[in-house]
Amino acid sequence: MTDTDRDWPPGTIRLQTLLKSETNSTETEIILQPRPSDDPNDPLNWPKYQKVINFSLACFYAMMVFAFVNATSPTWGPLADELGFSNVTLTNTYAIGCATLALGAPMLIPFALKYGSRPVYVFSSIAQFGISIWAAKTQTAADWWGV
Repeated sequence: MTDTDRDWPPGTIRLQTLLKSETNSTETEIILQPRPSDDPNDPLNWPKYQKVINFSLACFYAMMVFAFVNATSPTWGPLADELGFSNVTLTNTYAIGCATLALGAPMLIPFALKYGSRPVYVFSSIAQFGISIWAAKTQTAADWWGV
């Protein structure tokens, strides 16, 4: 390990190694990380349209999770009028939604690593769909807290 290697944080992958010396920057070899493979299931080998579809679905999923937690704030006025919810109840349910999002996402990581990300996405999407229906049928403050 050279003195310059100690400047890098642990776990850093150097993308370029010099062949002759650290001072001669004309001859280099690029190290690809992650390493390419011939596996057709490797996302690096997917056709562009498949990468675009995958990225679009991931963005849509993230947008829906964001909207599910944060989009109710502008509706607090009508909710308070129609269902008689206090501002304290609405604020507390918003805090519960943010806390669930903050704690729920890291809690799903072990399941994604064990079973794959697709079942976790499908399960969480179905759960969000069900909770969205529950939220639309809310009549009491207890329902709203559960959502």
